[in-house]
Amino acid sequence: MVTGLLPSTLTAAPLPALKDANLTMRLGQRLSYLSAAATVGQSGLNLVPDANGNWVAVGSNNPLPEISRGTGGAGVSTIDICQFNATTTIANQTTYLLNTVTNSVTLASRQVLQGTNQVLGEIWARPANFAAFPDQNVPNFRVKRIRYTLDGRTFNAVRIQQNTGNGWTQSTYDLASGFLIIKSNAIQIQGGGTGLAYFRITSGKLLGGVPGINTGWPAALRNFKTYNWLARGTGGVFGAGGVTGQVPFKWSNMKWSSQVVTADVSVAGQAQVKVQYVAGTFSAPWMSATFLQALKLNQVIDAEPALQYSIFVSSVDATHVNLRFSSRTQNVTYKYKRSTGDLVSFTVLSTEGIFGSSATVTFVSRQ
Repeated sequence: MVTGLLPSTLTAAPLPALKDANLTMRLGQRLSYLSAAATVGQSGLNLVPDANGNWVAVGSNNPLPEISRGTGGAGVSTIDICQFNATTTIANQTTYLLNTVTNSVTLASRQVLQGTNQVLGEIWARPANFAAFPDQNVPNFRVKRIRYTLDGRTFNAVRIQQNTGNGWTQSTYDLASGFLIIKSNAIQIQGGGTGLAYFRITSGKLLGGVPGINTGWPAALRNFKTYNWLARGTGGVFGAGGVTGQVPFKWSNMKWSSQVVTADVSVAGQAQVKVQYVAGTFSAPWMSATFLQALKLNQVIDAEPALQYSIFVSSVDATHVNLRFSSRTQNVTYKYKRSTGDLVSFTVLSTEGIFGSSATVTFVSRQ
């Protein structure tokens, strides 16, 4: 079993500007993306992409830029490549809600991206694979090689535009690295107008000392099918909605691979959503005991100044270590048992956003 890296005494350098970012598909690579959405136009407005990627109304030559600020929501995602080998690619995606007024982030969700050594969802494809997509322009589908400039960096890129039935989507990939540069779409809204959204790359770097890279679950842990927790407080719990008072919280039907676990979530017997974790990552049900035992008080294990957050050791004793995600508006603390790596509890404290004020989830049992 691979138990993961020891914590680095120095965290990786902050995410650089995109023009200086190293965009290479490799183990330990971190990518960052910005997403935003807005509603534009009036009843009957129908937007389509032109050859340059601008959104234009049918019958009009007045373009809207592919990236535009709107009144809708915004978010930031970091995508960490935790496994990359001859057969498998696994990434841990963390999504933050972005307050565009205060420029502060709130930890919102995590998900696992799984692929092969050729493709990872919509985020990446091996560059040689794009050779199978010659330039074409047929009804409702276009492929075109272009030069695309974003944040002062010009990419040799391929753009794929497709009519999805209720609108158009266009995805643009870097031909050198295979990474998605930007995906934008325009969806017709019932009652009028068009919903515009985009998801675009902002940076990339190689991580240093962040847990969960090239890590596998202990064999004994993979025998458990159910985790029972107790949630207390008033606020939100990741993957479980709101909590008021004291309620039972359960992960069930747990399915383990060597690096990923998937579970159904229920609160007070009511089904919620599925959760997924990559082995050894911050907030997972287990982290490497070797990693935890080497940590020291106030040690930073992850930080991104551009996103105004850090993850550090908030307390440590002979038995437990607390790892805290801290931003301007939120603290989320995970308590782990140092001898085994098992998650004991986690607490969410927020001053804004969808997570309310305070909620704590404590481990009870597992079968």
